[in-house]
Amino acid sequence: MKPTKIDLLLSEAADDGEPKPDIAICSECGWRGPVSECLKGEDGDWESGYYKIDLCPKCEDGGCIEYDMTPGRLREWEEWWKDHEK
Repeated sequence: MKPTKIDLLLSEAADDGEPKPDIAICSECGWRGPVSECLKGEDGDWESGYYKIDLCPKCEDGGCIEYDMTPGRLREWEEWWKDHEK
């Protein structure tokens, strides 16, 4: 299957070395934990394409995940941003 535009954008964003959030927060049940503990799912539609999403490990329907960074990850991101600011 040919990659969609969103697939290409997401893969480009993932390949730039930018430190990603490492904390996941479910806005439905309040669960907070490492992004690595999230279940993986897929969202999208046949017109725009499908993409991977993080799901809450506590909510039956996957919840609604928002992201945050630990202080260490935030420092990494700030350093990365200084090096990549235009």
